[in-house]
Amino acid sequence: MNDTALYTSQQIYQIEQDWFKAGNPSFGLMQQASWQMATWINENLTDKKACVWTGSGNNGGDGWLLAYYLCQFGWQATVVEVAEATTKDSKHAKKIAIEHGIKTIKWHKEVIKEYAVFSANVHIDALFGIGLDREPTDDYATAITQVNQLTDYFNPKKITIAVDIPSGLVASTGQVFNDVAICADITLCLLANKIGLFMKDGKDHAGRVVTLPLIPLPSSKQIKPKATRLTHAYSILPRQSNSHKGSFGHVLIVGGNKTKLANGMGGASILATTGAFAVGAGKVSVACHADYHSAVLTNKPNAMVVDLHNPQAMGYLFAQTDVVAIGMGLGREKSAQSLFAQSVERAMQANCKLVIDADGLYHLASLMLENNSLIEKIKQYAVNQFVAFTPHTGEMARLLRISSKQIEESRLAAVNQAVEIFGGNWLLKGAGSVVYEDEQMYVCDVGNAGMSTAGMGDILAGMLAGLQAQYNLTSVQKSLRQAVLIHGQAGDVLAQKVGECGMQTDDMEMAIVRVMAGLLVI
Repeated sequence: MNDTALYTSQQIYQIEQDWFKAGNPSFGLMQQASWQMATWINENLTDKKACVWTGSGNNGGDGWLLAYYLCQFGWQATVVEVAEATTKDSKHAKKIAIEHGIKTIKWHKEVIKEYAVFSANVHIDALFGIGLDREPTDDYATAITQVNQLTDYFNPKKITIAVDIPSGLVASTGQVFNDVAICADITLCLLANKIGLFMKDGKDHAGRVVTLPLIPLPSSKQIKPKATRLTHAYSILPRQSNSHKGSFGHVLIVGGNKTKLANGMGGASILATTGAFAVGAGKVSVACHADYHSAVLTNKPNAMVVDLHNPQAMGYLFAQTDVVAIGMGLGREKSAQSLFAQSVERAMQANCKLVIDADGLYHLASLMLENNSLIEKIKQYAVNQFVAFTPHTGEMARLLRISSKQIEESRLAAVNQAVEIFGGNWLLKGAGSVVYEDEQMYVCDVGNAGMSTAGMGDILAGMLAGLQAQYNLTSVQKSLRQAVLIHGQAGDVLAQKVGECGMQTDDMEMAIVRVMAGLLVI
């Protein structure tokens, strides 16, 4: 596993302040950062003509010194001064650069037409640092637009390097306001990884992230990272030869309903069943509308089916089940809400693990509005038994009674709030999916935009249930984050084969099987 600690802006500031309080000069840290960046750029790029765009703060100071050090390596480096240096260290950095003859162009709106600017092959963004939490405006906004134009359209060989964080990207949340942000090819991340580089808009704006550790980081006891970045699923030991289907658990999929307002939701239960089998579940039963039984058995003849609307058959099945995944294609009518509540109650009575997804989350939010006692029962149940909630942004917004925009402004805060209200384990889906599990926050940095297609959440819910059912797996090997990582890696495998635009959820099965095979330790 390649686990990486992720920090917020506030935590980075605290690390820096502790370093300075220990007697280390702030300008010395700026020099070290700029020297390491210049060294990396010189060793990894061959087009030795750079344009450095500087702002008023210490990020701009990094840019002034970076230009100076690149010239020492034999580069042609020009500084476009978008704003006057205002901090003590940035003024000092500018003075050193000017004294050593670094070419400087004062900002003007036609600066993009200057020969030293449009002829540069490397554009370095040193406009804003990690303190930005708003939309860049005025000259800064124009400069950002011009940098993006230079590197995106005028010459595909030109690249943009961001100093620490792409200007316009909020380091603690990954948010960009109104698309005003540098689109970097490379981000030279200083000191420690910022969480915003790996989630939400950061996935589109940061490019390749190269971390340059400048100083020793404090222990997690001193400053606990906000989250941990995960990029690969955990390995799995081979199964014992003396096994049978009961050794790998029984999953019950509750969904695939047919209501007056919604028809054709049987596919959701089929996809969830596919996910459960693909990760190795021994048995899968599907409680769906009777009209879909033939479709389920045609697609998955190894599954068992039961009528979702037959209470007696359902009651018997819960007693034989290890994990219940509920909500995929269940429907949103009041009758479906009753089915949801009854099924959750029966699952808890049978001490089953629970995965609540899709329409199950819709009904959970409705029950919350009604102050239904089931909400507190689920929360208490989750203290001693595995319960996972797997919303996308819209579903999370309904659960927390806030807007989707508010969720996206601070995804980690939204997850923390959900944990407080409902308990259990949480997945907030999206670019850089956020997982809360074992009192720890994770960012799963796998998957791709091609997975933004119908049914991907259904197959993931089934995968999680299938992993949780298997007695032979350790808690980590069948964890919520493991399911998300395998799902994302399978999506990446499929994208390599068919491209992102043409990906279909029903093609995921063999990709999941392939990823699972690659995780085996032989």
